[in-house]
This record gives sequence, structure tokens and C-alpha cells, in this order.
Amino acid sequence: QSKCNGSFEQNEMVISQKITENACFVLGTNIPKTEYSDEDIRHIYKDQNVVEQGFRFLKEKTFFTDALFLKTPARIESLVMVMTLSLLVYSIAQKRLRDSLQKTKETIPNQINQPKSHPTMRWIFQLFEGINLVEIYVGGKLFRQLDGMNALRQKIISHLGASVYRIYSTVQKEETVQFMV
Repeated sequence: QSKCNGSFEQNEMVISQKITENACFVLGTNIPKTEYSDEDIRHIYKDQNVVEQGFRFLKEKTFFTDALFLKTPARIESLVMVMTLSLLVYSIAQKRLRDSLQKTKETIPNQINQPKSHPTMRWIFQLFEGINLVEIYVGGKLFRQLDGMNALRQKIISHLGASVYRIYSTVQKEETVQFMV
């Protein structure tokens, strides 16, 4: 066996410089001091990384946002609104799923089949690829059925809440349809 000996020495000047760099944090806001303290404002600012991660998700190549060319400010504003609403829905669904999994102490397998209690909605969306709505008209009646449902997908749906469960469960029904000639 070989031994390795070493020693270290603290560089007080570098440590002091790092403390000074982190101690000075300039933020400008129009929020009155009566609403939030300086420390609250700093925490709010530092928590923005969660929002930034969401927008990073929307800027990925898979969404082709770099291929869009919008000429008017109104169209740019509309796209930003749609993207923001999409991120909101994505975030709410992810939080709802994670909270439900944590509450019931259940997990969802990840890409390498390891149990995870905090899956991303991106992974959930990938798990839902291959589900098809099949509609068959027989004798003036419309029959709807979901093709590709399995136990894992049904488990995920049950964790996303009653409204999502109702959407997927009402597909399995028949309706009378009038055809226009």
C-alpha cells in the first residue's frame, strides 16, 4: 500500500474575497419596503431558478421555438402567453403528480426502471406516447375506446386527479350519432 501525505493552508484573502462577493447583492424593485424585507426580496429573487428551469424546458430543441419567426409584437406576446400557460399547466400537473405519489408513498419507474417518487412531466408525457383514441361507428352508434392503456398509465392518471381520471374514463362509452347525408 502506498501512502499519500499532504497538508493544506487556508488562504484568508481568497476566503474574505468570496465572502465579500456573496455579501453584496444589488437588487432593484418597485415593491414597497412595507410589503417585504430586503431578505425576503433576496429569497424571492434566488427562487427564480425554478421558473428559469421551466422556461429552459420550453426552449429545448424538441419544441422548435427557434424555428418560429414572428413579425408583430402582438404575435410575439401571444406566443409568450401560450408558452407561459403551457408551462403553468406542466408545472401544476407535475406538482399534483409528485404530491400524490408522496402522499401515497408510491413510485413511478424512471427510464432505467428505477422507482422514483418525483418524476418529471416530460417523462410522463413520453410514457403516454402510443395511446390512441379509436372511434368506431356501428349502426349509428359511436363507440370510443383508448388503445394502448396499461396498468402504469392508469396508475399515473389516478394520481393526476379526479378531473383527469374522468376524461380518460368517459372515453369508454357509446353514443348515438346522426349522420348527415
